[in-house]
Amino acid sequence: MAKFKQMKTVFAILGFILFSFIVYLGFYNGFYSPKVEIENEGGEIIVYESIVGHYHLTDSVMKNVFNELYEKNGIVITKGFGIYYDDPKEMGENNINFDAGCIVDDKDSIQLSNISELFTIKHCEKTDYIVTDFPLKGKMSIMFGMFKVYPKLNSFCEENGYDSKQAVMEIYDRKEKRIHYRRKLVAIHQ
Repeated sequence: MAKFKQMKTVFAILGFILFSFIVYLGFYNGFYSPKVEIENEGGEIIVYESIVGHYHLTDSVMKNVFNELYEKNGIVITKGFGIYYDDPKEMGENNINFDAGCIVDDKDSIQLSNISELFTIKHCEKTDYIVTDFPLKGKMSIMFGMFKVYPKLNSFCEENGYDSKQAVMEIYDRKEKRIHYRRKLVAIHQ
């Protein structure tokens, strides 16, 4: 009888852990399936730093740019971004080339002359991109998005004859609570 009670307790604990894990996955959209499509986008003003290192540095670089824009220039930012040029599997996690920073509204572009010495400022190219979105609920959403989105982007490229080695821009939109991914549309010539 005592052994039965112990087994019942073990199963209850395992059931609770499994249930908690499923809720956790659900909350951070672990079951979400992104839809990949082609859209004409771009034209945003981006303010950023170019980095070589681990992609975990993205958050601190974005905060640095955000603080400079908001605290010293009063520019309200709702979108940060990272543009990732390298595959960590090929380059090693600590040797990734990427840009990280913030997207600035056109109305605030006049104020950017104050910071042109600190950061790179440019317009994103307006062109066709392979795009998809993933819900943003916190830092774990970024990790889940990475595991869910990149395979979809790569499969879409392979199935449709596009270059899967193009950089991916991840736009972290706090206002819309989404991560918007885009890869420049470049056909592979055969």
